[in-house]
Amino acid sequence: MHTTSAQRARQWRGIAASDPLGLVIMLHDGAVEQLQRARGLQAPEQRAARTQLITNVQCILTELLCSLDAWEASGGESDPQLAASLAALYEHLHERLTVTALADDQWALAEVADALEALGRAWRQAACGPRVEDESPALLE
Repeated sequence: MHTTSAQRARQWRGIAASDPLGLVIMLHDGAVEQLQRARGLQAPEQRAARTQLITNVQCILTELLCSLDAWEASGGESDPQLAASLAALYEHLHERLTVTALADDQWALAEVADALEALGRAWRQAACGPRVEDESPALLE
């Protein structure tokens, strides 16, 4: 599926209008979408396209890691333990994708996609403000 120039323009406007938390959510959504597309490409002749999609997700994970560093360097309010846990998780997912690309492991792609979906939900909840009762499992213990 190819993106039209009108769709790309809408995406860029959305990015330009987003706050930092909105950008983080967009990055998670983009990573999940890329992984879903990669999971659909299973034929041997689709390996190059699948590998490119996995590489795209690795670039997104690198951006998410850099955003943690930038947030900390800017003096933003942060929990150092949370930032360290997120960094470790993003690094683990990045490494998992490297192994996945080499082994062509569909289960591992699903595992990474599930983790990124859960993180995306957590970031959305954070964007909506604190909840009195949180039913979601702890992601970063």
